Amino acid sequence: LRVTILLYTADSNPYTPKEREELQALCDSCTGRTGGTLALENIAVDAQLKFDATMQHRKEFLRRIDEYDLFVYSEDDVHIELRHIAAYVEASSHLARSEDGHKYVLG
Repeated sequence: LRVTILLYTADSNPYTPKEREELQALCDSCTGRTGGTLALENIAVDAQLKFDATMQHRKEFLRRIDEYDLFVYSEDDVHIELRHIAAYVEASSHLARSEDGHKYVLG
């Protein structure tokens, strides 16, 4: 499993050196346990975009469309765990095998 987390922020340096070190350790520990990769990328956006900043992820998703099988978007008030993504993948797989699976869209 290869996971990249994109953090859109108007802060060009949102982490203290200690926080950056902790995040890197978390990414490294996940990589070791899963055999996959976990990367964190910060993408700076212009603070003047305000609500338009919430649409910036679409450009990045489109740019990376051939690199990933699943894209998840969330804001700071929505909590997403790996189990949520795993359930989505499992349900998608079930629908793909189902005779009527083409009639449904998971969301």
